[in-house]
Amino acid sequence: MSKGRVIVQCDWNQVYREGDGKFWICYKCLGEASVYSNILCSRDVDGQVRLHPEDDSFKVTYHSQNKLKISYVSEHSQSLSVTFRSASREFTPHGKIKKVTCLDVTNGGLGLSCAENSTTLKIWETSNGTVRRELSGHVGDIFTAKFFPSGLVVLSAGADTQLKVWSAETGACAATISGHKAGVLEVDFVERGRNVVSCSRDGTAKLWDVSQQQCIHTYSTSSGLGVINSFSLHDTQAIDLGPTSGCSNEEVGTEGKILLLALESGKLQAFGLNTKQQLFEVSPTQVGAINCVKFVTGNSFVFGSENGVVGVYDLRNLSEPLKLDQECRSSIKCVKPFGQGFFYATADGSSVYVDETLSLSYEHTGADCDPVYQVAHSNNDVYTSCRDGAIRVYPL
Repeated sequence: MSKGRVIVQCDWNQVYREGDGKFWICYKCLGEASVYSNILCSRDVDGQVRLHPEDDSFKVTYHSQNKLKISYVSEHSQSLSVTFRSASREFTPHGKIKKVTCLDVTNGGLGLSCAENSTTLKIWETSNGTVRRELSGHVGDIFTAKFFPSGLVVLSAGADTQLKVWSAETGACAATISGHKAGVLEVDFVERGRNVVSCSRDGTAKLWDVSQQQCIHTYSTSSGLGVINSFSLHDTQAIDLGPTSGCSNEEVGTEGKILLLALESGKLQAFGLNTKQQLFEVSPTQVGAINCVKFVTGNSFVFGSENGVVGVYDLRNLSEPLKLDQECRSSIKCVKPFGQGFFYATADGSSVYVDETLSLSYEHTGADCDPVYQVAHSNNDVYTSCRDGAIRVYPL
């Protein structure tokens, strides 16, 4: 049973900075009445900010300009403690009315994003959001874009069914790869990017040779997979991937890797990337369409669904999930591994980090019930993209 969740006003840090006023706080749990209250903010004679909950069920156990820790206790539930972190900066490279649906960053100080209903990518400085390059050439909406591991090249794809390779330094399109029959929803790299993988609304995932701009293999089944919303690649020794086919001249680094697909039908299906063999199919109960999936380690993976379910499986025991939780949230837009845990973002504006114990560690604030579409991170910061057009930056 879920412990429920504590929700805080999205701009609580502004009230804190002013040192005068109040912000609301709320506790929600399935099967229980929601509890609403306020936290009063004041500044004492020595300039220190003081926080005073109006309801004794809420306790402020730590507070600073960018961090707030609140506990909730009632006679009907277990104690619950949540840490909230506010953004250190934000910027709007696409304007405030554009939904930012694609996001990636490098450790070298560059960010990449695209807005909904746009055929242009923007490359910007992560320090201040200043746009340095615009990449134009797609003839339909862009659904996905990522930096190559080098940070100097970009891969994008979208509604025009094409994958495009760009120079982040010049903005020139170096290659266009065709082969899908419907929009491409996600792309990723094998090792350093000689090979890439894509998934599509046409019900296939494809392994590509970027240098030759050719499809090496198409992953599907005789009955078809339906729309593939997301996928993940990882090295694993947790299960048998089948006999290796040997790496041809076109394949680099595919041996020992598993390809895991998230399907609109609510299923998860896996293939050996090199062996091309179908490995397993998992159908979590009552989760709806699976929107996203990512490996956390070589043994475990996390998925997020349209019904708001976050689930974690261990490859060594697929009979039941390690964790299956809803926690009163809306649909899950993305999951992103980090450290030994993962971030997930939701349609109600939440961006959450779950640690290695599968416990909620902290939440990002700032989005006012607007969907958070993507989470990315560099060595020092976490970035989120939102329907309100803002890219928010949170220190790690």
